[in-house]
Amino acid sequence: MKKIGLCLSLCTLSFGTWAACSYDFDANASQLSVLYGEPYQSKDQQSFTSAILSKKTSQNFSAANSTNLTHYANGNLTGNMLIPTTGIIAVEFKLTKFPTSKPIATGQVETGITIVSQDSVNKSVFVTMMQLHTGLSNISPYPEMSRFSSITTGGLYTVNNGEITSTNPITTTPYIHPNLPLTNDYRIGVYFNQNSKQFGLIVNGVNQGYVYNYQSTLKNIGFILHSTVLDISPNDPILNQQVGIELITDRSKYKFAYPTGTKDLCGNTL
Repeated sequence: MKKIGLCLSLCTLSFGTWAACSYDFDANASQLSVLYGEPYQSKDQQSFTSAILSKKTSQNFSAANSTNLTHYANGNLTGNMLIPTTGIIAVEFKLTKFPTSKPIATGQVETGITIVSQDSVNKSVFVTMMQLHTGLSNISPYPEMSRFSSITTGGLYTVNNGEITSTNPITTTPYIHPNLPLTNDYRIGVYFNQNSKQFGLIVNGVNQGYVYNYQSTLKNIGFILHSTVLDISPNDPILNQQVGIELITDRSKYKFAYPTGTKDLCGNTL
């Protein structure tokens, strides 16, 4: 059995409408405590930001949907937006705010995305978590450079105290080490080929290709956005900077090139 532990635990989100294609992050503070987190300090449609404060304990910010959190609390990993069972669908995430340098001492900052999808078998799940970490200072043997990483798994599963145990192996992608500060438009693109049952990844404009093969056609999808701030010293230069992330779902705002015929999650061809 393979296990995948999420730093904020795991949930999914649901979707509503506010324009051509949008989603509803309606979970309140009490509901987000399921993730051991709190709401981001500010929200603008599908974009979320919080300030980096000096705290010896961690700050865990998250954005999710209340319905999916209810499913998660009951040990049921499922997205609540139905998606096409054929063709290719894509979504993008933008790192709108991130520290300009790695923290001093033992401090660390991480921003991530979790995607979960129930497949047509009804008892299996696809889960991937992607995260960008500032890197660490003088803490061997951990990587000190900033790094983007992703882990993906699937199959039959159980959930126990926020840890997913699945029947399939975990797939990891090699670390990508961006330089800090990030470019003004650092993005991650993901795409699902429902015909070949493959999951593809684009990191800051570089297409990594298909990085995971899932077993059965996915029937729904959901997301969580999250950021963790830990052990920031009172004299750290990144103090009062911000962490921020945006979910991009409207085809008019997509930046990357995807395979011909790819659609956004609302079914609009790119």
